[in-house]
Amino acid sequence: MKTFLLARILCGAALLAQPVHAGATAPKTHYACEIASSAYGNWLPRYLEVTFLEDSSSAEVFIPELLELGGKPEAARANARVKRKSSERLRVKWRSSVPTNLNFNTPVNYRLDLDSTELTGKMFATVPMSNHQRINGAVACKPAE
Repeated sequence: MKTFLLARILCGAALLAQPVHAGATAPKTHYACEIASSAYGNWLPRYLEVTFLEDSSSAEVFIPELLELGGKPEAARANARVKRKSSERLRVKWRSSVPTNLNFNTPVNYRLDLDSTELTGKMFATVPMSNHQRINGAVACKPAE
């Protein structure tokens, strides 16, 4: 019985150690996401697009709202790191430069925790300029056209 149990544990560990592609969660790898938050300011966007790249450990994030706020075109796109936190949950992290009403940009660290089957989750923004305040919101994504 002990041998059988040990064999099942080792087999399960071997399966978990296999690389899992972040973009392989659905037929499409380009998603449009809406964010709902009651936080003040424009630290969390209301909409963003995420494209998971084939290397499975990176993604490209596009936040059109940064252009509307007066940001530079290159600031609206960011390269993100992707980690699989469980069989269903992905974590996407990046940093963007967000324009403020004081005529300067401030760096904001973003984190998107996404359930890869439901395409829902939470998004967090950490603003170093404001005592590392963490702002969060609910995310709902769908495959982009």
